[in-house]
Amino acid sequence: MGSQNWVETLDSIVADGTQVSNTAVETIVSPDFNIPAYYMVPGRTLTIWAFGLVSNVVTAQPTITFKVRWGGVSGTVLLASGAQSTSSSQFTNALWMLDARIVCRTAGASGLFMSGGQCAVFNVDSTVAANLKAALLGSAGNPGVSGNTTVTVDTTSAKLLSVSVTFSAASANTNLTCQQRIIQVIN
Repeated sequence: MGSQNWVETLDSIVADGTQVSNTAVETIVSPDFNIPAYYMVPGRTLTIWAFGLVSNVVTAQPTITFKVRWGGVSGTVLLASGAQSTSSSQFTNALWMLDARIVCRTAGASGLFMSGGQCAVFNVDSTVAANLKAALLGSAGNPGVSGNTTVTVDTTSAKLLSVSVTFSAASANTNLTCQQRIIQVIN
């Protein structure tokens, strides 16, 4: 028999995150969420769903890399996408989506998380199938290169849970806005 579980929303943003624009530096897309010390226990699962708008130019066609981190923008990488190509055509306000699961396997100063998910950038200005840029989020790094593995984290102190994006090239017309971000726990 399985155990009885429930889903609870821990946080959802009610306003757009600060737009990430004209930078090639990894940047948080929505406010960090603080996970309290000792909150993560074996079997506890966090889900993150984020959604928003992205625009790019043709002259500096960037790639986009999404990450989920434990401990802020300089913290431990829990999940990362590969570098996703943007459209070879300029687009404005196309959609992007990120859906992630973070499972605590063990808790403590050297706790272990196993994570997985997906992200996608959609060029809504085109019906060409090649403009759908989907990617898996791999635990601890690029799933196309490193596969999936556990990540060692400290669950005994409070940590920020962060969703970030990195563009490969800075351009004034290349930007991303997070319009929705929901963090839930499955207990």
